[in-house]
Amino acid sequence: MSRAPRFLPSIVMVLVLAALALGACGGDERSGAASATPSPRATVPAETASPAPGVGQGGQSEYPSYGGGGLSPSPTGALPMPSPTPAPTRAAPTATPASQPTAPSQPMPSPTPTAAAGPALIELTAQNFAFSQARIEVAAGARVTVRLQNRDGVPHNFALYTNAEASQGIASSPAAQPGGTAEVTFTAPSQPGEYFFRCNFHPDFMTGTLVVR
Repeated sequence: MSRAPRFLPSIVMVLVLAALALGACGGDERSGAASATPSPRATVPAETASPAPGVGQGGQSEYPSYGGGGLSPSPTGALPMPSPTPAPTRAAPTATPASQPTAPSQPMPSPTPTAAAGPALIELTAQNFAFSQARIEVAAGARVTVRLQNRDGVPHNFALYTNAEASQGIASSPAAQPGGTAEVTFTAPSQPGEYFFRCNFHPDFMTGTLVVR
């Protein structure tokens, strides 16, 4: 009688273990399949279901989409807040400077009479043993006429000299009788300066100066 190989029991043991493992896997698959069977859901009648806020017929959103990211307003129905309009700024009023008091204008002094360039007529009056003008101005080389009116009761005249010494005469009028008139015409000296005139009848107190400019 032949002897069985020594490794035969080991092969048999491996086969038994493999069969047991396959049986266990099959049982797990069946139990998993059974547990995966979905339970029946409760159906909600179509007429009682209300659409979500912002969703219209056919599942379309009632809110317009905005460009850029396809964003739509929140389903709460809140409208977007408008951005506040900036209030217009007003310029601060400019202060008007108070007017300063104006100093009163000073009267302009009267200009000193200048010598006439053309012919000059000088009116003199002899009264109370004095000439009405003690100082006369004329232009150098001008043609000058002196008219003397006598209001005293004695004769007077007009006599012009180079200086107060009356050593050299330039012009002399005839005598003007009481209440009368006398005149003399002459050419003024060409040399500017002061010249002396007087009444030859009263040379001590009826005198004056002719200024040539």
